[in-house]
Amino acid sequence: MAVVNVEKLETKHAGKYLACLTLNRPESLNALNLEMLKIIHSALCEWRTDDSIVAILINSQGDKAFCAGGDVVALYKGMQAIKSEQVKHNTDAANFEFVPKEIDDFFVYEYQTDYMIHTYPKPIIAWGNGYIMGGGMGIYSGADIKIATEKTKMAMPEVSIGLFPDVGASYFLNQLPKGVGMFMGLTGVQLNARDAHCATMCTHIIDAAKQAEFKARLLTCEQFTTRSLNDLASEFMDESTEWQGLQSHLGALSAYQSLYDEQDVKKLDSKFNELFESKLDSAWHCKAKNSYTSASPTAIAITHRQLIQGSELSLAECFEQETNMVFQSLFNGEFCEGVRALLIDKDKSPRWHFDSPESVPKEVIDSFFSFFKDQTHPLFSLAEDFN
Repeated sequence: MAVVNVEKLETKHAGKYLACLTLNRPESLNALNLEMLKIIHSALCEWRTDDSIVAILINSQGDKAFCAGGDVVALYKGMQAIKSEQVKHNTDAANFEFVPKEIDDFFVYEYQTDYMIHTYPKPIIAWGNGYIMGGGMGIYSGADIKIATEKTKMAMPEVSIGLFPDVGASYFLNQLPKGVGMFMGLTGVQLNARDAHCATMCTHIIDAAKQAEFKARLLTCEQFTTRSLNDLASEFMDESTEWQGLQSHLGALSAYQSLYDEQDVKKLDSKFNELFESKLDSAWHCKAKNSYTSASPTAIAITHRQLIQGSELSLAECFEQETNMVFQSLFNGEFCEGVRALLIDKDKSPRWHFDSPESVPKEVIDSFFSFFKDQTHPLFSLAEDFN
């Protein structure tokens, strides 16, 4: 069974097709692995210059998830292999040569694919039903038409496993209303469709039951411009009712503005605590607080700098920044420990290196932004390769 179904559906215009990618690992919540990424990457490269393809639809099999992230258990095995190489060479150095090829390939294909989606010359529609997390957000966020349903749950929960929000989050979290991206990145909190729409993380909300009808209507479009596809999705949103009963948890967006550009991580921590104190009657905010306080202090510290710096970077530069960060994460130990505690041993008691974000030494934070000092990694040529 193919892990990604690839098909071309003929539209009402003879010889013109809607290309469809369907993530097909529902038993794993459509978590991305290298095989899936290679298929998506190859198809997008092929369709980019194929004049018969007028638009792309990305959706998923199963009712639970569009894509719940990357296959972090596979990455954990890669980090174990890195440790073995360090022991064999009697060193604790962060040597890129110790990274297994399949791990390097995973991030190359993932980041290239995400960048392609953001910059694609043809309209891309993403139907995001169920969980959209981590690597799933990398695919979803770059689409022109981002559809959520009443079942959608969006999150960037990486700090809970000692990582940082990657897959372009340096860029797309900074496109949200001021402070909301910092809040999402440092708490890993889940947004329902109503809140996601309020925060501009999706463009439309359509009843999940209307998916087949929407897909059929796509094939009858007179034009395949972003504007015409947006109009069609808006028509379906106007007719949708299931999402209207969803509770808004975010509340007034102004509550998050103080988090936006705070440069000092200790002061930022105080602002988070002030926000949480003002939301004591909100179970959703209490859950966000618990996630924030139990996350890796190192991950909090580097994510804070990542988002501050990302606000001044281009999309390609954001991916370059994250390339440095993700490979350093393979060696730092926090990511490995977070995955062990939450997903392998499941004791939920990670042993983080530091007690608080402000106690993380500057040189440790700096190391996440300078792994490839010579900038020779292939991901440093994204803008040239895919524009």
